[in-house]
Amino acid sequence: MEHDPWIAPDESLIIFTSVNRDDSFGEGDLYYAIKTNGEWTSARNLGNRINTPTYEYCSYITPDGKYFYFSSEYDVKWISTNNLAEEIRRKLSSSVLQSTWFFKTHG
Repeated sequence: MEHDPWIAPDESLIIFTSVNRDDSFGEGDLYYAIKTNGEWTSARNLGNRINTPTYEYCSYITPDGKYFYFSSEYDVKWISTNNLAEEIRRKLSSSVLQSTWFFKTHG
């Protein structure tokens, strides 16, 4: 099951909740995929800095692009999108990242 997508204004990044994947840290985790040259990368887990053994969902980036909000452990959590960018950057090549709105605005 997949739900609660957040999609970047230029449709180059999607963050969503997925349930029961093999690489999950818990009940439901947040995943992302990046579109480059018209093709989506495979969805990847956002990692254990974001995901917990509970259920993460309702991802949202503020209109000014500064904060990433999500629900986790029966609470709303947030981090700077600079930290989110760092987490994703560790997993993808720079050529993929340079073509997206999110990484153009988050160095």
